[in-house]
Amino acid sequence: MKFKTNLTCNGCVSKVQPHLEKLNIKSWDIDLQSKESIVSVEGDVDEQEVKKAFEAAGYKAEPKKGFLGGIFS
Repeated sequence: MKFKTNLTCNGCVSKVQPHLEKLNIKSWDIDLQSKESIVSVEGDVDEQEVKKAFEAAGYKAEPKKGFLGGIFS
């Protein structure tokens, strides 16, 4: 899953990290260089759980939908 976020720096990431680590996430990564600060999440977790983890840290995460590599995500 991919999410658009309002994270802007590594300090933001460090605030969200403990909340994401509480979820059943296999791995996650953030691209702070992208305009939308895209977070990629892999694991047995649903979109709402990820959104709530970001909200608990004081940030936003919205699912990024679209055509990627021949599949819809």
